[in-house]
Amino acid sequence: MKYKSDEAGLSLVELLAALTIASIIGVIAYSILFGGFKTYDRVKIEAELRDEADIIMAELISDLFTVKSSKIVERYFPENGTDNYYLTLTDGEIVGFYNNKIYVTTGPLNVLQNKSIKLGPDSKITEVAHGQFHIYLSLIHSESRQQLMTESEIAIIHDDAN
Repeated sequence: MKYKSDEAGLSLVELLAALTIASIIGVIAYSILFGGFKTYDRVKIEAELRDEADIIMAELISDLFTVKSSKIVERYFPENGTDNYYLTLTDGEIVGFYNNKIYVTTGPLNVLQNKSIKLGPDSKITEVAHGQFHIYLSLIHSESRQQLMTESEIAIIHDDAN
């Protein structure tokens, strides 16, 4: 049997260098891949929060848009000893945030499609001028603790002497 003296092979140093380079490339690929998954989850939750906020804010604004100042009996900004911010209307309806629920003239608003999204404690309505209201809506994703805060301002119809 003949042996060639010029047979090429890998030395231990070359093998260790190749494994080291492959490991570094693997760690970088892993971090990029899982960083992308985390970003995807964060963006997905943010989109869910925005969708819920859009629906809620649209309902509140459309309700307040049709309210006349003569129909408002009481303004609770906030109700004494609570975090309730709402208006009481002449027909007994309330509009605003009451007992961690959103109320419009048709009653409690059950628009929260995602059960892991809750109304945040910073949700409130303030009156910046007579008949002009500023709505702060805070939503919290209970699993990720991600929070979204939106604001809007609306003026109601003045039909009284106040």
